[in-house]
Amino acid sequence: MKVIVADGAAGGATAAEAASGTSVADGAVAAADGAAAAAIAAAAGVSIARGVADGAAIGKMERNADEKEVAGRHEIIKAPSTETPLKIRNSSRWYPYFKDCVGAIDGTHIYARVPAKMQSAFRGRKHYTTQNVLAAVDFDLKFTYVLAGWEGSAHDATILADALEREDGLSVPEGKFYLVDAGYACRPGFLPPYRGTRYHLNEFGGRNYPTNPRELFNLRHSSLRVTVERAFGALKNRFRIIDNKPFHPFKTQVKLVLACCILHNWIMGHGPDEVIPLESTWEPNSVNGHGVPVDDNATWASVRDEWANEIWASRGNAHL
Repeated sequence: MKVIVADGAAGGATAAEAASGTSVADGAVAAADGAAAAAIAAAAGVSIARGVADGAAIGKMERNADEKEVAGRHEIIKAPSTETPLKIRNSSRWYPYFKDCVGAIDGTHIYARVPAKMQSAFRGRKHYTTQNVLAAVDFDLKFTYVLAGWEGSAHDATILADALEREDGLSVPEGKFYLVDAGYACRPGFLPPYRGTRYHLNEFGGRNYPTNPRELFNLRHSSLRVTVERAFGALKNRFRIIDNKPFHPFKTQVKLVLACCILHNWIMGHGPDEVIPLESTWEPNSVNGHGVPVDDNATWASVRDEWANEIWASRGNAHL
């Protein structure tokens, strides 16, 4: 899976400098093995020099564009497995209906500093300028695709279309699908919840249980899709540098996001830690669309209806 890296020099910022401005990764680069450090340097488009776990030093590494792309793609950010995720397989709440789901996709806004003449394009739903970052995440909270650098005013569906059209960009394995929010169309490979219907767990509190197939489907969908929101939350908790007003050139801002995503994946390879938001306490984003009409695929929407009815019919005594 391709890691999109903006062209141009990194403006003097390094992956190690990116980590040093964060809440957690002191020593994360120092503890990385050679492959991880190479991928981090490649994503940032810079050279690094840090010790590794065995005490050896990593020399300064120069990477051309092709080497950068390969390092990030193959070493750290990988396409999702086509096997049914254990989280789904081991739960009757999701299996067998979501057995072909390989992850969740969403966008997140990250502070951006751009020239005054460009600021209107980068100011969307937020009152400040942002870049809109699209990412796919698996159920181990690892990024499997990242596309950074789009203007904050860009609609998530537009960015997804761009990701799908890029050479070696985002692809959906045959017969599989990603969970998306209600701002995306329901079509093969992408499954949103029902719009205008209760969705999040906090909307079903107390004895306010789902009352029909669509509500129960949305609740089950939400319980899985929250994975991508938790991954974004962990990324921003872990690397404060990307959630503060930047001072780097914009091309460097894009590369810092990519470097932090790669570092996040490397750290997650050693197991979850305290920066990951708990599902029970996570406050999810609104999913009732983004104010842009979408055209659902009739066949895929019918499949969603079929699953919703089956989930409802087989719920037994389970309310959630």
